[in-house]
Amino acid sequence: MTAVRVVTAITLLAVFLAIVGMVPAAAAMTDPATATGVAEAAQETNDNESSVWPMVTWSLVVIGAFCLLLGILYLFKRRIGGFPENPSWTAPITVMPASENPTEETFGLEPDDHH
Repeated sequence: MTAVRVVTAITLLAVFLAIVGMVPAAAAMTDPATATGVAEAAQETNDNESSVWPMVTWSLVVIGAFCLLLGILYLFKRRIGGFPENPSWTAPITVMPASENPTEETFGLEPDDHH
């Protein structure tokens, strides 16, 4: 039961970090005109081209933190035994030789009645 609580706490921490990561982008959109039309804001010419860099930087930081958090969660789940070495069930995989694939002559024909 403690493992479930730890995973829940880590998940809530991830949600909190995602929300905190959106705050700078939301604060940058204080003007309702820019919040309604992203395409219009992108088409406006700007004398100050460096205004994009803070948003790009924050986006990369949040994406990197999210990837790091997911990696830590994966390693944690692996450590507590979430992925068994010899699972009792595996997905069925059918290996078909290339000779059984349809060719130009047989494509679209009805299959034989051997079902």
